[in-house]
Amino acid sequence: MFKIILFVGLVFGVSYADKIDDLKNSCDKGEAKTCRDLAYMYEEGRGKVYKNKYKAIKFYKEACDKNDATACNRLGVIYRDGINVKKSYFRAKKYFDKACDLGNNMGCIWERKIQKNKIKDILDSK
Repeated sequence: MFKIILFVGLVFGVSYADKIDDLKNSCDKGEAKTCRDLAYMYEEGRGKVYKNKYKAIKFYKEACDKNDATACNRLGVIYRDGINVKKSYFRAKKYFDKACDLGNNMGCIWERKIQKNKIKDILDSK
């Protein structure tokens, strides 16, 4: 019985590693959504991937660079709230602006809130 369980574990473990490699290859080829999916997996530690804040941010940035509005918005939240990075309203506004330009309504809402409040970090960072 132990051998069967070990065999099944090895087969599914290898196939999952292949799936991660497929996602990374797809991201490298320009698929923004797969970059965002990888970012989420690393941010939350989902799908047999250990949490890794640096990889999460890296993949969110790749997705945003490829014009994924949701990824840009998430980066805005990360910098606005200082999630695993130094809080920066200037960077948050930059990512919210891009998310808004790409049609993400939450990006528009947060960009306006930051602009309306004229948060000091934005003015000091120019």
